Amino acid sequence: MICQKCKKDFPENELQESHDIPCYIFEGENRKEQKQQADKEGRHWLCLKCHGEYEFEVLKLSMMQIIKHSSLEVKSKCKFIAKKLAQRWFDDRAG
Repeated sequence: MICQKCKKDFPENELQESHDIPCYIFEGENRKEQKQQADKEGRHWLCLKCHGEYEFEVLKLSMMQIIKHSSLEVKSKCKFIAKKLAQRWFDDRAG
């Protein structure tokens, strides 16, 4: 089967159904209820790499908008998390 993003051919078991709007964004008692709603919004068959990249982009853009419109308290917590990550990420002694 062909990945609808990168257009490469993969064995069927290496493709995943990717909902345009991920199931976890929808309300519902369980994944089945969420999937029924997500199915109506479109989906694509993607390889594992492209599916992961798409999910990451959805989360990244969603979080950027959520943070942008959040309270000063939430922004302060995000700054704290970013500072801690930067200390670990850029610490040459840690690598």
